[in-house]
Amino acid sequence: MFHLHCTKKLLDRIKPEIAEPGQSDTALGNWYATVLFWKPQVALLVSERTLLPVLMPLAPAATLARRFPGQLALVLREHGVPSEFIAQEVWRMDKVQYAKT
Repeated sequence: MFHLHCTKKLLDRIKPEIAEPGQSDTALGNWYATVLFWKPQVALLVSERTLLPVLMPLAPAATLARRFPGQLALVLREHGVPSEFIAQEVWRMDKVQYAKT
């Protein structure tokens, strides 16, 4: 499980159930996310522990958290991270809890 701390702009788009902030079970820790109103709109997610940025399409906003582990895996592969670490990180991201920034 990982915690996704979202800006108000992003929370207004996703409309998730908000949980109390806690610690993620993942090696990269909690994530912070915002929406960038570019054309097309993009979500910027940043790891609290490493400050690793991940950009991905926002649409459809409701599935952002489900699509995020796959996008993270692509970014980590491009950085040369071992596949065992990537698999473990994605496996631990099976559930998400949303929190405010």
